[in-house]
Amino acid sequence: MRLLFRFPAILLCAGLLLGNTQCQQSNSSANGGSDGSPTFVTTMAVENANGIPTTSFASGEGIQFVLSVHNRTAMPQTITTQVCVSQFDIAVVTAGTANVVFNGPVPGVQCMAISLDGVPMAFAANETKTFTVIWNQTNLAGGLVAPGNYEVMGGVVCWNPPSNGQSAGYDTVNCMAPGVPAPQELTPTQYRSDLVAFTIQ
Repeated sequence: MRLLFRFPAILLCAGLLLGNTQCQQSNSSANGGSDGSPTFVTTMAVENANGIPTTSFASGEGIQFVLSVHNRTAMPQTITTQVCVSQFDIAVVTAGTANVVFNGPVPGVQCMAISLDGVPMAFAANETKTFTVIWNQTNLAGGLVAPGNYEVMGGVVCWNPPSNGQSAGYDTVNCMAPGVPAPQELTPTQYRSDLVAFTIQ
């Protein structure tokens, strides 16, 4: 009889231990605050070159993507990132698909340094950080994308330090990672924005 009472307690402890292997954000968790609400809210805006929200663009016109990451708590928070890698990434896809036509920001020369523990990106209480990419409508091969309907999303590039026997690496479950995202990475989380639709005429 005692074994029947202990079994649920063992399952609960195992669940709690397994839950701690997820995205290790300093002072924040992948599940958000103690009330279950997210610690961060990440949004994407699509604008013209003058910073005016727009959903329709002429072919070849510059398109400005503004990614905002907001600490919605009254406490300082940090997200673990990596050195020599952009703190954010965006992906443009053909509307309704996972076909990535552009991924940015376009990388420059990157150093080879890697910190297994990562580096903190600090947010003050209620702080919003914004990141901007101006896209000239070129595709991954360098040519112009065809006119049509597109969607864009973006997010923070997070790093998971080694923990609980897990090796270090980029968090592709909750965040973005450098390079073209896989289809399962094109879903919104507190560290990735919703897909925002726009049209190229």
